[in-house]
Amino acid sequence: MGTNNIYPEHDGTVRQYSIYRNHHGWKIPSLPARIGETFDWGAPPNQNVFLNWRGKMGSFQTVRFSDVYNDFLSMERKRPQDEFTGKIVIIGSTASALFDTKPTPMEKVHPGVEILATAIDNLKNRDWITQTTNPWVFSAVALTLIWLVAIGFLTGINRKLIDGIFAGSQVGLVAISFASLNLSTYFIDLTVPITAGLIYFSLARVYAYAEVTLMERRMWLNLDGTEKGWQKTTVTVLQLEDMKESSEVKITTALKRRLNERKEGFTVESFPHKPAGVGKAFGNIVLIYHVENKVIDKEVSPSEQGKEIEAIVDEVVKIVCNKILDRVHLGFSHGAIPYGDDEGRCKVWQKLVTHAIMDLNAQNA
Repeated sequence: MGTNNIYPEHDGTVRQYSIYRNHHGWKIPSLPARIGETFDWGAPPNQNVFLNWRGKMGSFQTVRFSDVYNDFLSMERKRPQDEFTGKIVIIGSTASALFDTKPTPMEKVHPGVEILATAIDNLKNRDWITQTTNPWVFSAVALTLIWLVAIGFLTGINRKLIDGIFAGSQVGLVAISFASLNLSTYFIDLTVPITAGLIYFSLARVYAYAEVTLMERRMWLNLDGTEKGWQKTTVTVLQLEDMKESSEVKITTALKRRLNERKEGFTVESFPHKPAGVGKAFGNIVLIYHVENKVIDKEVSPSEQGKEIEAIVDEVVKIVCNKILDRVHLGFSHGAIPYGDDEGRCKVWQKLVTHAIMDLNAQNA
């Protein structure tokens, strides 16, 4: 004799079965535990076990009680005499009107008698689901995923590549959880690492987008429509010979970080690599420009500014590109762009970039 109490979880779904209950110091075994004790199956080490479901309703062989009873009363019995020999027989109801049903992962309305049969079968075959509960495993996976994403953004790996790798890692973790649950008796629940990685990736993606947007605002947008004047500007054209796109992105990211550590106001941009057109012509060109955040009331001549910025750029480029200095070339131009006049700002910007490219070509000639 044993208990047969089925306790749904907080969402009302039955996933576990109680092997025994503690009641005022008494350890009361369940019916599956008593059957296991009788047949010497052994008992699980935990009080509750996750059920390893055999399938939907009807996964176990069933016969109608009325058919068996009527055949038993009949003078000429038609059912095999050894029909239940060597088998565990559970007598219970499957009709929902008798209120012995519970929702399970397999069915919204699962008969309690089949839940009991599942628990007995799990103990008989010792294949209940064992869930990994070591928090260090999940913490290690989550931290590894977060650090890989962080390193990807910091080192300037191509954003599309980061997106692809991250999406692949998420699919892989889900596949591991799914495979562990369906192909073994161990469930590796990676929900926490997946969620933590997704949250961090989303925040990092938003931050990267905001960073680019702020740079664009600093360069192009008129933040105060009432103010007029000029901003000192230095444009540097950096040419990288025989450079792969991935290496160029890393160099661009390193330049951006180091330059802004030295002085605020730097922006670094590169042309997209294309097989033809502008992308092919300028694919190895990186633009570095610095715009002063102060607005002055008159245009300054190139001779009055830019030397400090030029020295900073030259120093940082030597640090970042120290292994490939023989393949790095620089061109500079200095001037001032109008503040509060977007059309005039674009025209001056085009001239400064053109002069920087001309300076680069003159040095390479």
